[in-house]
Amino acid sequence: MTKLVQIIISSVRTSRVGDQVAAYVKNVMQASSPYRFEIVDLKDYQLPLLSDEPNIPAYKNYTQKHTIAWSEKISQADSYVFVTPEYNGSIPASLKNAIDYLYQEWAGKPTVVVSYANKGGSFAAEHLKFITSRMGMKPVNTTPAILTTPDRRDEQNRILNPEVAFESHRESIEKATQELVNSFSQ
Repeated sequence: MTKLVQIIISSVRTSRVGDQVAAYVKNVMQASSPYRFEIVDLKDYQLPLLSDEPNIPAYKNYTQKHTIAWSEKISQADSYVFVTPEYNGSIPASLKNAIDYLYQEWAGKPTVVVSYANKGGSFAAEHLKFITSRMGMKPVNTTPAILTTPDRRDEQNRILNPEVAFESHRESIEKATQELVNSFSQ
């Protein structure tokens, strides 16, 4: 059976470009990998800040509908690509919150961190690699950092031509994809 890789859009802000970054990443990774890719948007799960679960996530004894839905979705994947912006030197609270809702679902699975920001988001990427390692995930070495400063945008802050804006990052995304593929044979 073909492995499923979920690409998680980490920002839930109204004015965001994470969906555009994720779509580009999916296209590049899909073209250079034998796996299936699916975009998962944190906006679709409406996870309350600070879990309202009575039990710790390690027990996987969930009581809330939103947590059960989140667990079921994340459990489907063999691997994850986190597409995260850098907010004030780190990852968005929405992403940390979503990770903290679960535990067993993440354990042992390979991950790729793709950051984006006006300077590429390397601080957020390093924080996220540390967090995913502590959660038992296996982040690959290559961490594509997409610069969004020179992008041309419209009135709603949308990137006018993501293919052109992100093309200089294609090689690092392909390298991370190859490391992800290789991680399954180790």
